Amino acid sequence: MRAAFDLSYALLPADQARAFRLLWLVAYDSISTEAAARSLGTTETETRRLLRALARAGLLRNTGSDGDRWSMHDLLAHYAEERRSAEAAPENDRQALARLMEHYLTVTTQAHSRLLPMRVPDLPGGVAHASRSAGDLREADCRFDGPEPALAWLDEERDNLVTTVHLGRYMEIAELSVSLAVMLSCYFDLRGDRASWLLVAKSAVEAADEAEDHRLLADALDAYGNALYAAGRSEEAVNILFHAA
Repeated sequence: MRAAFDLSYALLPADQARAFRLLWLVAYDSISTEAAARSLGTTETETRRLLRALARAGLLRNTGSDGDRWSMHDLLAHYAEERRSAEAAPENDRQALARLMEHYLTVTTQAHSRLLPMRVPDLPGGVAHASRSAGDLREADCRFDGPEPALAWLDEERDNLVTTVHLGRYMEIAELSVSLAVMLSCYFDLRGDRASWLLVAKSAVEAADEAEDHRLLADALDAYGNALYAAGRSEEAVNILFHAA
């Protein structure tokens, strides 16, 4: 099996091989064409061409009802991760995950602004990677014309959004990880998804703690305390929120 993967990969043109490495499908069950384009730093048209070529080569599956969602067999996804880790990547490729996280954060912020326009939280520190405030993000060509499509997008991408917070911690992109966790809090509250809220908020706390960033840690602790309170763990919540203050 490994020999077959090596041969298939060796036959790929450079742009397709790069796409294969940077889809992050070892972490995600599937990814949209739009999100893949942000990771690759290419247009959606070019990305769609690359993904269709990978599908024709048997390295990718088209799984979306609209033809714009993609997945990989687990063995191939782990092989892609091996290639990504093994090959010396240029700086642009090393920024792939940050670009993907910025995309998810931007669209989540826009969705939040349609669901609860008066309760869009400030992003921790303005988010250094994106260099934009929550207000900038929610007003920048907002894709949603109302709460229904905003909620539908969050529901569809929920698993990827949760994974992205964890992945940001693992890849030491703490600011984006915490920012996304904070922005997701009201969505999880709205959906009554206490389990995801607790997981995401705890991961954000760990990311901020590992980064030794006290400002980020305060924001993450606030999100975690609110998640604990919503889950009925009020005594723990009070203790966490006290430390966040």
